Amino acid sequence: MRSNGRIAALLGVALVLALPALANASLPKTSKKSIVPGKSIGGLGLGGSTASVEKAWGPYPGGKCEQICTYGSPKGGSAGEVRLETKDSVHFKVFEVLIKTEVEFSGSKDVANCATPLVKYETSKKIHLCSKLGALKKAYPQLKKEGSSEYVLKGPGKKATIFSLTEDNKVFLISIVSHLSEDE
Repeated sequence: MRSNGRIAALLGVALVLALPALANASLPKTSKKSIVPGKSIGGLGLGGSTASVEKAWGPYPGGKCEQICTYGSPKGGSAGEVRLETKDSVHFKVFEVLIKTEVEFSGSKDVANCATPLVKYETSKKIHLCSKLGALKKAYPQLKKEGSSEYVLKGPGKKATIFSLTEDNKVFLISIVSHLSEDE
């Protein structure tokens, strides 16, 4: 039992040491607030290198950007995230770019926290984080519902833009991917 207490203490210390790094994480630093379905968010496009990530969104708060890079806000739980893939363990390229806001439980429903600067990022059809489902469907009538809360806008090619909604039917996550799965 004593060893379980030591492990818990060590985990507690590790968490305390990690908190400053999380608190210093910052949202993407870009003047570009556009979302181009199937292409880019905030000037960061699919297929780009790790260098293109820093060029578009600024230096990665966690050091070197590898595989999953989260540009997060210590307030509100909102974040921009980049996922990279590699075929040779050396050259990485962007295969997903997303922005999201925190989801909170209110009453009997999950609701999007719309108090984030990321709501300023929007498509040419004025869709952004916290847009309502009706506006999303009107802007993109070709959307396909996937599961209980995701709407997918396919194209061009294997690329797709995914809009995830809360129970109150507001967009809380927008993701652009170069492929939906390895099978496609």
